[in-house]
Amino acid sequence: MPNPDKPWWFWPLVLLVFCFILGIIAVLAGVGGGVLYVPLVSGFFPFHLDFVRGTGLLVALAGALAAGPGLLRRNLADLRLALPVALIASACAILGAFLGLALPTNIVQICLGVTII
Repeated sequence: MPNPDKPWWFWPLVLLVFCFILGIIAVLAGVGGGVLYVPLVSGFFPFHLDFVRGTGLLVALAGALAAGPGLLRRNLADLRLALPVALIASACAILGAFLGLALPTNIVQICLGVTII
């Protein structure tokens, strides 16, 4: 839990700086920001794991929505191939969400830690 001697804005400000640096590292590493965001923030910040996982999904969604139109315009992506993959990924995401809710928090955090290694 947050330390009561710190002002309310301390952790959001630290998270903003951390995410800015993480965004630069993710681009240089060639991975989506959510891949690094969820394990690192859930391990080092006092936020609830469900909040962190939800914002990680928003990070991934924002990246996909930003990249999609440009890739389609340059013919670097094929919509006919992407739609079935998106359908399968959506179904797996729903199943993964149910699995994540069914598992205890410590097991989910261990799995996220293994992801980083």
